[in-house]
Amino acid sequence: HHDSSKSIKVGLASINAPIQVSGQAGIELTKQYIKLIDNLANQGASVVVLPERVIAMDSTNQVEILTLLQQAARTDKVAIIAG
Repeated sequence: HHDSSKSIKVGLASINAPIQVSGQAGIELTKQYIKLIDNLANQGASVVVLPERVIAMDSTNQVEILTLLQQAARTDKVAIIAG
């Protein structure tokens, strides 16, 4: 039997972008994903899934990308699953 009180709403954020966007372009793409995460959270998602291998983190962008995603997760009260 289905108990709706235990259901979790999951959102999929997807942008038509090349695989493994890196450097500053990876940061800009992350900001675009943040907007989608905000929208999905506003629609009731408590978990947001990002596509595999979309943003390539390296020493030039890793800290900023992770900070942006952490802030979005806190602000929107969602779990973000990437990759």
